[in-house]
Amino acid sequence: MSVKVYQPTYIHPTQRPEVRQKISDGVRRAYKENPNLLESRRKQKHPSFKGKKHSLETRNKMSLSHRGRENPHARQIMIQNNPMKRAAVSKKISKIRKKYFMKHPEARQKLSIIHKGKNNPMWKGGTRKRPELGSAEWRRIRDAILVKYNNECFECGITKKLVAHHIIPRRYFEDPKDADYEENLVVLCRKHHIVWEARHVISGDTKIGKGVRVYHFVNIYNSKISENTKIGSFTEIANSVIGKNCNIQCHVSISNGCKIGDNVFIGPGARLLNDKHPGSNVIEPVEMEEGAVIGGGAVILPGVKIGKGAVVGAGSVVTKNVDAFTTVVGNPARRIK
Repeated sequence: MSVKVYQPTYIHPTQRPEVRQKISDGVRRAYKENPNLLESRRKQKHPSFKGKKHSLETRNKMSLSHRGRENPHARQIMIQNNPMKRAAVSKKISKIRKKYFMKHPEARQKLSIIHKGKNNPMWKGGTRKRPELGSAEWRRIRDAILVKYNNECFECGITKKLVAHHIIPRRYFEDPKDADYEENLVVLCRKHHIVWEARHVISGDTKIGKGVRVYHFVNIYNSKISENTKIGSFTEIANSVIGKNCNIQCHVSISNGCKIGDNVFIGPGARLLNDKHPGSNVIEPVEMEEGAVIGGGAVILPGVKIGKGAVVGAGSVVTKNVDAFTTVVGNPARRIK
């Protein structure tokens, strides 16, 4: 592509080619007759520039005058024709950088530190911190998960653009490192990664302990889930405290304010209620002590306390407190042991 050079309508006499040639020949003859003149000329500064600081606009004008009057679009065309800006070349450079950073993680870490915050040339004044690179321990866990799933997406089997997805987001753990365990990780492609993000509703001031396993479509609001607890699919927990090593099956509903001790088993479809007269806004939460067992489909009415090691049969409706190490069944539930 040819670039048209701007030609001014008026040309100063000293800018005419024949005059410039005469001046050049005269200067060359003077330097040849007196060699010291050339050396002194190199050392001294022009009197018009001596001791002066010019503005950026003036320096740009001087630079343009030294290079000649060029087309204002010439620089833009030069940038467009730069081979480094072509898509194919840019992708090739990106691949080379990725391979190098995979072999030399310390170089990537160093570059990340250099470009962090205001040191980053692309930084636009935001306050959001640049995410730090994963630790060596996280990389080891991630590689183990990829091997476990044969480097394939758990949903569709694709082998490209895979991510190690946290089933329970790291932000809900008291220590974010506690989220990096195998039961809380699954390998997904980017398409299904977005789908899995919407499978759980964990909101509010929820705190989750290490080793907790949550299955699909679980809703947890403002609750505390202690270590090594399992929560089945389609379960809803609101404003409650769950102890350690509990096993909560699917389709369980735990109402506001309930307190569940350690090593408790709750069967599928169980209901823990907290309001005797719906709409009264008088909450009487259920309390369950350590080691209690609730059968599938059981209903625990508001204000009931289940003692330590007590057993509630499947389908029972518990209307009164249950003593420790006793078994109750029926509707209403009665003691049989």
